[in-house]
Amino acid sequence: MRTRTVGSSLYNMAVQTSNIISTQIYQNKDKPLYYTGNKVLLGLAAYNVVLFIGAKVYYTLKNKYVFVLCCKKTDVLKKNQSTRQDLGCYDEGGEVELPCYDEG
Repeated sequence: MRTRTVGSSLYNMAVQTSNIISTQIYQNKDKPLYYTGNKVLLGLAAYNVVLFIGAKVYYTLKNKYVFVLCCKKTDVLKKNQSTRQDLGCYDEGGEVELPCYDEG
């Protein structure tokens, strides 16, 4: 199962859940200024900002780790004459080989 399939399913579940929750945010008892509803939406927006920053930091660190691991495997590649795919030095999700810094 590829990450695109899982991502699409998670997105669909999030949309359906948000549709259920959104009907409860602006209620008749909160009219006319909807103070509680606006406060809830502001809290959700703040949570999303924190979540996006956390995801950016996580994936940046993860990519650096994979890049360093790829370069170490490439050094082994030069000695053993293996292919980068044999060492697992490529991105399986998009079948794209990762770039590696060549010091030589």
